Amino acid sequence: NDAKIWHFRAIIYHDIALTEEIAASYPDALGKSLESIKKANEFDVKKKFTDKNDKILIDLATMFFNKGVEAYNKGIQENTDAGFELALAHFKNYFESMEILGEWAQLENKTLYDSGIDPRNVYLYAGISAQQIGDNAAAAGYYSKLISVKYPKISPYVGLVDIKLEEGDTNAALQVIEAGKKYLKDDDLKNLNIRELLIYQASGKLDELIEKLNIAIAADTGNVDLYITLGETY
Repeated sequence: NDAKIWHFRAIIYHDIALTEEIAASYPDALGKSLESIKKANEFDVKKKFTDKNDKILIDLATMFFNKGVEAYNKGIQENTDAGFELALAHFKNYFESMEILGEWAQLENKTLYDSGIDPRNVYLYAGISAQQIGDNAAAAGYYSKLISVKYPKISPYVGLVDIKLEEGDTNAALQVIEAGKKYLKDDDLKNLNIRELLIYQASGKLDELIEKLNIAIAADTGNVDLYITLGETY
């Protein structure tokens, strides 16, 4: 129950994770460092190690992010659950690190921004990873988080739409699409509109489909596919 011991344990595992030759023998060094930080904070009644622990946490958050993206890309390239499972584990640790950091998390966000990375993307990667391994509840949570902050790209909207359709909730899927229309632009908006049309077509809601098609045609008069779909509907 000694905060000092847990603090130094955090440093040791943090340093192991940074040392490539040693890290391979301790694949969970990052996780053990995070666990040690939590224990150190728990027993550090006088807050003697808080600032030092936060500095370690900033490093850990960056490493969890990078390791998560690396595993995510491997999952994409190899199309295997193992990559996505590992990615999600790293992203969860990243989120936990950021939560513990509190205001200090802004420094980590700034580091990502300065590197040309949108910190919100981690929720997208986590959502896709969760969805790929069948954890739709977790995926929906991550996608909803992005939608709540008006994320300007189509992926979380499509991901959440797919989940709602898989659950058999067509109305909820259409509500997600309506939310996306407020924030998406250009090709993303067009693609979301097409997704909406396909849902109406598949569910046999022909009156709504015709109405939406006419709106879509008015906005994109050169889209031959829309005219063909409208003709097929009649």
